[in-house]
Amino acid sequence: MINDAESQRRKKLYHSSCLAFMFAFNIDASRDDGSFGRLINDEHRRPNCRMKKIDVNGNPHLCLFALNDIKEGEEITYDYGGEDCPWRT
Repeated sequence: MINDAESQRRKKLYHSSCLAFMFAFNIDASRDDGSFGRLINDEHRRPNCRMKKIDVNGNPHLCLFALNDIKEGEEITYDYGGEDCPWRT
């Protein structure tokens, strides 16, 4: 897996040869699968977590890390990214 900036760089590099395809992955977290990821909310101004890709035995995992202490009962948030989210004001 590569980040978006590297993807854009490679697209420009490969464009002339047309020998590569880039895919974006979107994860639908609307169904309850037993994990807590779907309960984490968007907060672009003051998130209390950040997302990081961790490789475990060659498999990528998206993991959240607290940016500060999170109190019991406090909402867990991170910046979903993108400026065109319709719920942002």
